[in-house]
Amino acid sequence: MKNYLLLWIYGTIRKMKCILNNFSLLKKILISIMLSSLLFAGAASVFALYYVTKANKKLLYLEIAKNLVYSGNKIASTLHSIENISNLMIADSVIQNNLYMRNSDNWQDRNIAYKSLYESVISYFFELRPFSVSSVALVNNTYTISSDMTLSREMDPVVKDDLVRTADREEGAPVWITRYGNKQGIFMVRTVRRIEHMDFDILGEIAFSLDLHRLLDEATWSPYRSDKPLFFFFDHGELFYESGIIDKSEIPKIVKTLAACDYGVVKVQNSSYFAVKSTIPGYGWTYVCLVSYREIARATTFTCLIYFLITALGISISILVCYLLIHSIAKHINFLVAKISAFRGDSGQLPFTHYDYSGRHDEIGVLHQQFDLMVSEINELIQKNYKSELLMKDAQLAALENQINPHFLYNTLESVNWRAKAIGAQTISSMIESLGSLLRITLSDSAGNYTLGRELELVDYYLTIQKLRFEDRLDVTIQCDDAVRCCLIPKLSIQPLVENAIHYALEDSIETCHILIQTSVSGKKVIITVSNSGSCFEDSTLKDLKNGMVRQHRTGIGLLNIDKRIKLTFGTEYGLIVYNKNDMAVAELTVPFQCR
Repeated sequence: MKNYLLLWIYGTIRKMKCILNNFSLLKKILISIMLSSLLFAGAASVFALYYVTKANKKLLYLEIAKNLVYSGNKIASTLHSIENISNLMIADSVIQNNLYMRNSDNWQDRNIAYKSLYESVISYFFELRPFSVSSVALVNNTYTISSDMTLSREMDPVVKDDLVRTADREEGAPVWITRYGNKQGIFMVRTVRRIEHMDFDILGEIAFSLDLHRLLDEATWSPYRSDKPLFFFFDHGELFYESGIIDKSEIPKIVKTLAACDYGVVKVQNSSYFAVKSTIPGYGWTYVCLVSYREIARATTFTCLIYFLITALGISISILVCYLLIHSIAKHINFLVAKISAFRGDSGQLPFTHYDYSGRHDEIGVLHQQFDLMVSEINELIQKNYKSELLMKDAQLAALENQINPHFLYNTLESVNWRAKAIGAQTISSMIESLGSLLRITLSDSAGNYTLGRELELVDYYLTIQKLRFEDRLDVTIQCDDAVRCCLIPKLSIQPLVENAIHYALEDSIETCHILIQTSVSGKKVIITVSNSGSCFEDSTLKDLKNGMVRQHRTGIGLLNIDKRIKLTFGTEYGLIVYNKNDMAVAELTVPFQCR
C-alpha cells in the first residue's frame, strides 16, 4: 500500500511537471511569482497581523480607559458645579432672612417665611436639575422644606438627624454622604450660617440629593456604544453604589484583578468585560467600570478583516503589475517565436510587429536583429540558388503574353479596315494613332516595371478604337484613385478583360454595353473589377477551364493567362476570379499594393 501511494505521488508529480513544461513562458513566470508572493506575503501577513492586532488592542484599551477616566472627570466637574451653586444658595439673602424669620414667635411671619423659602428651594432645584440633582431641601431638627414633597414626608428621621449632625460638624463646608447610597441616596449637605452682623449662628442646613444613575448615563453616553457600562462606586473601600446587577461575590475578584493594572479583561458570570478602575478627582471615590467586551471584539475582528482585505488587494495589485511587466518582456519573445514559425525559407515576408528592434542593445534586441539578419542572408542565398527557376518563370510570362498580341492585332486591323470603308480619313487617322500608342506601350515597356496607371492608359487607347467602332452602343466608366496608379501589375492584365466584355456584350447584340472599371484598397491588397452588362459568366468558369471540362475559346485562354501571370508574379493568394452581380458580369483582379 505504501509503495502504491509513493508511485501515485511520483506519477502525479511527473504529470504536473509535464503540464508545467508545456505552459508558455508568461504563465510559468506568473505561476512562480504568484506562488512565491502568496507564500511570503501570507507568512508576513500572519506575523504582521499578530503584532498589529496586539498593538491595536492595547491602543483600543487605552482609548476606552481614557474615555472612562474622562467620564470620571466629568462626574467630578458636575459635583464641583453643585458645590458652587450651594455656595450661592447659603449666601442668598432671601434664604438667610427667611430662615431667621422661621424662628420667630409670630406664626404669620413663620408662614410667610416658609412660603418664601419653599419658592427659593424650587428655584434652586430647577437650576440644579441639569446637574442630576433629584431634590433640594432645607432641613433642621424641627422642619424640612424640600422640592420633593415625598422626601419631606418620607425621609427617615435617623437619616435626617445624621445629615444635620454631619453638616454642623463640618462648620459650613460641603460634605458628600455616601453611606445611604443603596437605600436613601447620595447627599451633599452643608450648614447655613447667619452672615448679617457676622455672628455666624446656624440658621439651618441644606441637603442636595444626587441622582447618580442619571449622572452616569449623561457622563458615559456615546453614539458608538449600544451597551451601557456597569459602574461600582466605593468610598473608603465600602461599596455604596452599583449600576449593574451581578453577583456581589464577583466584585472582590474584579478589584483584585485590577490591583496590578488599572484596566484589563475580566470574566464575570461567563461573560467577558473590559474593566477600568479609577478615582473621582478631589472626592476620593473609587469606581470600577465594566464595558461589554463584545463591541471591542467586534472592532478587533473588523480590523483584522480590513487588514486581510488590504493585504489581498496589495497582493492582487502586485500580481497585476508583475503580469504587465512580464507581459512587456514576453511579448517580444512571442514576436520572435512568430517570426520563426512564419519563416520557411521560401519567402522574405515576416509578421509585422509594430516595433523597431534596431535601436535596442539588450538580449531581446540582439536576438531579433540576428534573426532578421539570418533571414536576409538565407533569402539572398535562395535568390542565387533559384535564379534559373525565376528565369524560367519570365520565359513563361513572355510566352503567355505572345499568345495575346496576335489576337489583339487581328481585331484592331479588322476594325481599321471596317472604318476605312465606312468613314473618312480623319477617323482612320484617330484609329491609327491609338493603335500606334497601344503597340508602343505593348512592345517597349518592361513587364517587371509596369503600373496600374500605365495599364489604364493602354485600356484608354484600346477603348478609343472600340468607341469609334461601336459609337453610342459602348458606355465606359473608369474610377481609379490616383494613389493606386503606382501599383505594380503584370502587363496586359485589364485590357483582355475589357476586350472580353466587348466581345460577348456587343458583337452579338444591338443593346448598349455599360462597362465599369473600378479600383479599391483592402488592407495591403488592391482590388480591380471590370464589370459589364449584356453578358454573364457561367458558374465555375475558371475552374472548368483549368480542368479542361469546357472548350477553351480565345477569351477563355486570356482569362487563364491573366490568372496564371498574376500568381506567378505575386503568389498563389492573388489572381483572378469571375462572378455575376446585379445583372452584370464581373471579373475581379487582386494584386498586392506595391509601388515602384
